[in-house]
Amino acid sequence: MTVSQTDIAVEVGVSRSAVGHVLNGRAHMVGPALRQRILQAVEQHDYQRNVLVRALQTKRTQVFGLIVTCVDLSYFSELVTSIETAGKSRQFQCFLCQSHGSTANMEKEITTLREYRVDGLIVKPVNSFDQQALYRRLSKRRAPFVLIDDVVNGVKAASVSNDNV
Repeated sequence: MTVSQTDIAVEVGVSRSAVGHVLNGRAHMVGPALRQRILQAVEQHDYQRNVLVRALQTKRTQVFGLIVTCVDLSYFSELVTSIETAGKSRQFQCFLCQSHGSTANMEKEITTLREYRVDGLIVKPVNSFDQQALYRRLSKRRAPFVLIDDVVNGVKAASVSNDNV
């Protein structure tokens, strides 16, 4: 059974806001003895934050979606590692998807990542002549996205490419 901040507060005999202060970097607002009791209850119950609740409040998930063709290719494995490292340095989590060169897969992955409310997308397009409508919809809905290694003809979007040298 999942334990909530309210459950911790009831067990310790404090307000939910006191538990929130300790868990959200404002522990100085709670006395040392009380802080220790809250932390013990958190550890005892292996409390895990519900990031979905936090995302509803902040309208940020701290997650971005990365869609590449296939991670088996050394170019993409290196690219994925670099992008993920850069994201983590900014406290972002990366959801990695592979299109396997399929337009249908690409559309499904983008839809799924948007359903999870990722903060943005980094996408390797399947090809530059396909999916113009998909990327125009993303632009129209102001969904942040960057195209990597290719552009999509007829779509104005941020892109990062290499010079093949």
